[in-house]
Amino acid sequence: MSGMPGVNIGQETAKGANDSILLGTGFQALNDKGHSLALHYNFEAEEHAFSQSLQLDLHFTF
Repeated sequence: MSGMPGVNIGQETAKGANDSILLGTGFQALNDKGHSLALHYNFEAEEHAFSQSLQLDLHFTF
């Protein structure tokens, strides 16, 4: 239908929260053998909800 005169296709998207906050922190440790360990924490708060996540990453180089 694109390119046809007088045809307009659209879709409304979700509206973002006006009052929200996202905080995060992380830690990464490296060693001389090419291995690393990382830990990340995220916190998100909105008007009526909040979420938390914790992520652990292990990387091996060989």
